[in-house]
Amino acid sequence: MTPKAFKPYGTPPPFDFDEYKDSFELWQRQWSIFMALSTINTSLPQTDRSSYTANILLSCLSKPTLRAICSMGLSDIELDDPDIIISKLRERCNAGRNCHVWRQQFAHRTQREKESADGWVTELRDLAQKCEFDSDCCDKCQDTRLLGQIIYGVHSDDVRKKLLQKGAALELDQAITILRTAEATQLQAAHLRQSDSPSIQQVKTKSGNPNSKLAARPSQQASQRYSRGPPAGAPPNGCWNCGAESFHQRSECPANGKECGCCGKIGHFKKVCSKNAPKPETAGSIIIGSIMTGELLEADVSPAGSDSRVTVSFLPDTGASIDAIPHQLYEQLFCKTPLHRAPSRAITATGEEIKNHGTFQATVKLGQTANNPSSLITMHVLKDLRQPVLSKATQKKLGVLPLDYPYWCVQSIRINVSPQQKAEMLKSLMAPHPLIFDGVCRPMAGPPCHFQLVEGAIPSAMRGSRPVAIPLLPKLKTELDSLEDQLVICKVVDPTAWVQPIVIAPKKDGGIRVCVDFTHLNNFIIRPKFETATPFQAVRTIPAGMKFFTVIDAFKGYHQVPLDDESAAMTTFSTPFGRYIPYEHHRNARVPRPLPTDGQLLAEFSSYPPAAHSPPQKDYQWEWTSHHESSFNEARKELSSSAELSFYDPALPTALHLDASRLRGLGFVLRQQSLDGKWNVVQAGSRFLSDAETRYAMIELECLGTAWAMQKCRQFLEGLPSFLLLTDRRPLILILNEYSLDKLDNPRILRLRL
Repeated sequence: MTPKAFKPYGTPPPFDFDEYKDSFELWQRQWSIFMALSTINTSLPQTDRSSYTANILLSCLSKPTLRAICSMGLSDIELDDPDIIISKLRERCNAGRNCHVWRQQFAHRTQREKESADGWVTELRDLAQKCEFDSDCCDKCQDTRLLGQIIYGVHSDDVRKKLLQKGAALELDQAITILRTAEATQLQAAHLRQSDSPSIQQVKTKSGNPNSKLAARPSQQASQRYSRGPPAGAPPNGCWNCGAESFHQRSECPANGKECGCCGKIGHFKKVCSKNAPKPETAGSIIIGSIMTGELLEADVSPAGSDSRVTVSFLPDTGASIDAIPHQLYEQLFCKTPLHRAPSRAITATGEEIKNHGTFQATVKLGQTANNPSSLITMHVLKDLRQPVLSKATQKKLGVLPLDYPYWCVQSIRINVSPQQKAEMLKSLMAPHPLIFDGVCRPMAGPPCHFQLVEGAIPSAMRGSRPVAIPLLPKLKTELDSLEDQLVICKVVDPTAWVQPIVIAPKKDGGIRVCVDFTHLNNFIIRPKFETATPFQAVRTIPAGMKFFTVIDAFKGYHQVPLDDESAAMTTFSTPFGRYIPYEHHRNARVPRPLPTDGQLLAEFSSYPPAAHSPPQKDYQWEWTSHHESSFNEARKELSSSAELSFYDPALPTALHLDASRLRGLGFVLRQQSLDGKWNVVQAGSRFLSDAETRYAMIELECLGTAWAMQKCRQFLEGLPSFLLLTDRRPLILILNEYSLDKLDNPRILRLRL
């Protein structure tokens, strides 16, 4: 007689050594619950019961765990005994367990920020059981240790004060109640502080196309793999890598460095793997809350099989892929229409599931005119939806959106106008306003501006001026003369309490922009209040029916604002050509470091006197001896007596030679090619490596030398159209010339490149 097929109730709990090595008792409790619900011990014959249970147990083991069990040398009879298998699992998990180690972890386990009280207390209880406090003296030792750890490790100081106020009469249950009450009170207060801003929900449905790529893929970062909420099997406030109820650091996670049994990736367990959970199609967002009446569409809805027609105000949402109405509206208007089982599930934008009561077929039509299009749709009834929604597909059928939305593009307008006609048109437009288009900066009408300083402001006056690169000096002089001719600035010979530095910013057209650094002055200015509309507010005030937008830009707007004498003296700035009083303010500008546009491979080595080879060491007093003096004089004599020295000329070809050595340090030579083709030395320099820099990789060391040399030669290189960079490290040429920033994985090289 063929035995009757048997299927146990429930699902057996999976087991893995790495996952349950510290919580074997928890898995054993799950196994006992499964055995009680499965009816194996009551439905199967006594002869088949042990073998059947052992096979189910072995099927629950992960591949590494099953491989370990099979390698223990158990006989076939022993493998058919579930008690023997469970004892082997317990021995393997308990191997190396030491209560003193657990007690140290218990003493350092404090409540983390935003960690729930129940989750923290549960983990403390689990650690306390492993610490074996009950074996110390009595049964009350564990509760006493738990109470002390709760008082010591609670995150909030206010809650700790409440616990301490109870004194010696405080008990464990009272302490846990105080924790829960404080946590609930804090959440309620946070909800009361929240405003009634519009909330955002999202509806997801199953894709009818098996090759659909609309399902959003979570990123593969460790604890940030799920941008829409926790994965299936992971608590919202717990660890999304191992599935623990409480959150912990990545280094403390049991899944750290472990391979997933589902996707094979490192860093998470199978039970929280995203590939285990179904991935519904993204249907877009549904905006609910504060919705203007003008944004809604009124449509007539006729359920299938009914002659009645009901007008409903829908929100047209191009991000939604299903049509939906709130369950409350269904009860009011369509309660007699039967609902069918929903073929999809809906979730909010935070990943929480929203209940779908079902669907019904209905015809939707806009307006009362017979020529208006209509569409047969599937209407979903959602519980927590506040506003009826029309999907993007339905909007296309009803003519609300173009059929090729969102790929609709405006065709270019071509007008056959010759250059001569265009010039005449521009001339006729500019003729009525000659003072606007003559390129001269003039002051605006109105009283001059006055700067009001805070009480106790300390003037700042720099000595001299910031150095400017030699190739930029002629352009700076031309720009200053032009501003002085237009009466925008004027030279100052009298002493002033405030003197500001300048920064030169190159323009794309080859010119320069003179930017005054008013950082110190801005710290003492009392800024006047001037309310202006944001771009969004300004656009919302445009009347309906407008088709053209006009953009107006002021010509050197800050130059057009005059200052009174007191304020003008505060804005005095210093240049290599003297001090000036401006009538404008510029924001601080940062001059970008020019990168070489060409690279060649050339070995350039420098030798240094032996006395200079040893940099000063930490905790050692530096002493300049006669040996150092003679080495220094020898190096200076060699450098100054070279026949290859010359003055810098920005018109000559320039090359920067550099080299880096882990033993000798960094060195560079700046050369220029004279008219006879000979390369002469303009500047040279070197330095030792710091203790941290000696551990750089060679490519990092070469990149460091490049950045340092270019910074040292900035006065000669900045403003040049191009220069040669010669190095003996060919990969550095590719990094500087060809690699984009997103291709640089080394953070140190990326920082030096910037």
